[in-house]
Amino acid sequence: MVDASRAVGVVSKLLSDTGRDSYIEEIRSEYKEMAERHAKKQQRPDTRATLAQARANKTPIDWQGYKPVRPGFLGTRIFDNYDLSEIAG
Repeated sequence: MVDASRAVGVVSKLLSDTGRDSYIEEIRSEYKEMAERHAKKQQRPDTRATLAQARANKTPIDWQGYKPVRPGFLGTRIFDNYDLSEIAG
């Protein structure tokens, strides 16, 4: 696991008198950059239709006049003597 293998290095940096402050500042900087990138993504215009627009644009279907096609075969069909390697390939 990648995160578990990094834990020793993180703990040693945090316990270090000389590297602790710079490490914390580095992490804060990374998180600030991630937050800014995320905020920029949120600024894109939303081009999705509203629920009311989608309902107004629905496809009209006449279910009263619809007659389903009867399938050519009803029931269970058994297939014997098929090579499984041929089917899987």
